[in-house]
Amino acid sequence: MKKILIFIGCVLIINISAQTNLAKQQAMYIYNFTKLIDYPDENKSDNFIIGIVGASSTFEDIKSLFSGKTLGNGQKFIIQKFKSVTEITNCHILFITYTNSKELTNILTKVQNSNTLIITEQSGAINKGSAINFVVINEKLKFELKTENAINHQVKVSSKLNELSYEQSLN
Repeated sequence: MKKILIFIGCVLIINISAQTNLAKQQAMYIYNFTKLIDYPDENKSDNFIIGIVGASSTFEDIKSLFSGKTLGNGQKFIIQKFKSVTEITNCHILFITYTNSKELTNILTKVQNSNTLIITEQSGAINKGSAINFVVINEKLKFELKTENAINHQVKVSSKLNELSYEQSLN
């Protein structure tokens, strides 16, 4: 079974079969999130940095999916892996793996003055500062969105992204 979601100007295809793993699905979501978020002008000239905190197969899937691609404004995607909070540098998107979610408070402190969209995969992380949190509901990957947490980092999310979030599908 294939589920197709239309994201303004792009298509996200998520194959829910056993052949497609969670990491690949997360990578596809993150790729499409880049089209539905906006940053202050000073963050639009250099490379678009996606950081991953901790060990995760999502790193390889993101690296593979983003290889050779650029954002609409020409920014080249750079994927970085951070083993610890102290290694974190400026990123446009920072994905915190489940195993590193206990470090969320320290990570938020580290990036508090940067324009960084925080993405997690831990239950309750959305209420602790994450802007987007992946959840698995009925064996399907979905995401929660808390726009206030994105705004706290001066990151704007499109209304379309809000419409596609898990909470909106409940209404």
